[in-house]
Amino acid sequence: MYLSFLFIIASYGLIVYVLRHRSKRAVSILVVAIILCDLQTTYWLIREKVPLGKPGADYFEVLKYGRNLAGYFKKQPGLFRVHMSAELWPNIGDSYGVPLTECTMPTELQDFIKFRSTVPHALELLNVHYLVRSNTAAEADPVYSDDYWKVYKNPSSPCPRAWIVHEAAVEPSFDRALLRIKNSDFDPLKVAIISGPLDTELEPKLEGAQEEVQFTSYQPNRLELTARAHSRALLVLSESHFPGWQAMVNGGKARIQKVDGVLRGVVIPSGESKVVFRYVPISVILGAVLTLLAFVGSCALCLFVWRSEREEAQHPGR
Repeated sequence: MYLSFLFIIASYGLIVYVLRHRSKRAVSILVVAIILCDLQTTYWLIREKVPLGKPGADYFEVLKYGRNLAGYFKKQPGLFRVHMSAELWPNIGDSYGVPLTECTMPTELQDFIKFRSTVPHALELLNVHYLVRSNTAAEADPVYSDDYWKVYKNPSSPCPRAWIVHEAAVEPSFDRALLRIKNSDFDPLKVAIISGPLDTELEPKLEGAQEEVQFTSYQPNRLELTARAHSRALLVLSESHFPGWQAMVNGGKARIQKVDGVLRGVVIPSGESKVVFRYVPISVILGAVLTLLAFVGSCALCLFVWRSEREEAQHPGR
């Protein structure tokens, strides 16, 4: 990947040299050679279609038939996640919008990967309702099956997508927090393990009080909830604690807490609260600014080259 980047820089520099100096054919041949070398360095990514044509080996075929699998999940009510437990699985998360526990993108946090692979009841904390296995799986009674996949209900009781707790224990160390979460006595619906002290202390839950959380909007970059608590509490979401998220509680900015190692939460007051999470990463804003600057710079360069060539054509030899 880095070698390809160097080839791009080299070919760009040579093209500019050719445009400005009307160089000999040798330099143009060198540009073509660099581009061909660049293609050669990435050739290992290209796989032949014919050998992959057999069933289950061609990823695009697997992804195409994943449409039926995604259609089944789309018909199921409520918010939930799906865990793909197979070697070659279709990315129905990015392709068809089915919430998965993992993806094929390079943006997964190391803490999340460690949490998912080491905590025995990680799938319950991640709100997983369904497990997907290959159609050769020996387990009986799938709730759905096709030529590629079998779907099973999670035999354990998954946590909801959001819930309210009134007890919190501070554990700054991620590894020690995982040890506490792995304990069989740990109940995430009653106690939250947080990475730092709260701005305000939580209040005990009133005996027999009924509390609830309801999503009013669920989008990839914006979550809206209505939470009803009878005393000050911590609203915990089964959502990854990822850089770039901001929270508002009843119109005021709220600090997002890292809960249970990888999840996120905010403190809410007693009564009904409207909670909004927005994904506004600084990196994306900076990337947009750099992209705009690159576009403007490219246009300016093209205009400069065009004017230089026009001036040279009108006044040769100057």
